[in-house]
Amino acid sequence: MIASLEMIKGEYLPTIEKVVTQLMINQYAEASGDFNPIHVNEEYAKKSRFGSTIAHGMMIAASISELMTMIFKQAWLNGGRLKIRFRAPVFPGDTITTVGQILNINLLNDKKVINCSVEVRRQTNEVAISGEVTVMLNEKEECVETFVSGESVTIVLTVKANNAINNPTIGILIRDRLGNDIFGTNNYLMEYSSGFFNKGETKEVCYTMPLNLGVDIYSLTVALHTDATHIGESYDWVNSILVFNVIPSTQHFFSGYCRMEPYFSVKSLSENNLLQENKQHVMH
Repeated sequence: MIASLEMIKGEYLPTIEKVVTQLMINQYAEASGDFNPIHVNEEYAKKSRFGSTIAHGMMIAASISELMTMIFKQAWLNGGRLKIRFRAPVFPGDTITTVGQILNINLLNDKKVINCSVEVRRQTNEVAISGEVTVMLNEKEECVETFVSGESVTIVLTVKANNAINNPTIGILIRDRLGNDIFGTNNYLMEYSSGFFNKGETKEVCYTMPLNLGVDIYSLTVALHTDATHIGESYDWVNSILVFNVIPSTQHFFSGYCRMEPYFSVKSLSENNLLQENKQHVMH
C-alpha cells in the first residue's frame, strides 16, 4: 500500500498479525544485547510474577514501525514520530495484531501532517501497547518504496508490442546500491512462455516472490529480449526503473544479502558410531 494524500480522518489502517515465539525473543536478545533473564531464562521466569518469559517491549513495538513503513514508506523513515505506552506483557505463543486509525490530518506549508492512534493487541483483545504516531507527507516528494525483508512482493510490468512477436523474454534484475547483481531471472530461464504478442497489444507480466533480501537499498532493472540474455536481439532495457529499501523483519534475523532458510538439526554421535564411520572411510 502506498500512502495516499487522499486519506481521510477516521479511516482505519491495514493490520499486521504475527505469532510471537520464544525463538523470536531469543533472536531479538541476540540482536539487541538485552539478555534480561525474564526474556530468555524460562526457569527464572517461572518464578516471576509473570510465570513465564515475556517478549521485549521494543520487539513488540517494532511491529508499529513495520506497519507505518508499509503504509507511509520513506516518509515514515525520514522523520516519523512515535509515542507509546506499554500496558501489558506479551508471552511466547501469543498472537499480536497491530492496528491503527487516522485521528487528524492538518496542513503545514506544503506538507500534510497525519496523526494516527495505534495499538498492539493480544489474541485476548488485551492492549499490550498503545500510542500515537505523527508522519509528514510532502506532496512534491517522490515515494521511495520500502519493504520488510521476507515479505511477499509482486513486480508488475506492462509490456506493449510495437510489432508482432512470439514468446519474448521478459526479465528482471535486482542490484544492490553498489551496482552488484543480486538476483535476476526471466521467463526463458524459468521455462515459461510469454505467449504471442500481436502488433499494438499490451500485456501485464507479473513476478511474485518472497523478498528474501538483507537490509539495504536496491534497484530494479527490467529487460525485453530474445533467448536467455539480452546479448541476442534486445527490444527494451530500463535500468533502475525502481529504487527501493529493504528494512529488517521482526521475525527473521540473518546476515548478508540473502535469506536461504536452511534446515537445522543436531545429531548425537556415540564413540562407537564415530569409530565405525572412520573404519568405513579407511576402507573406501
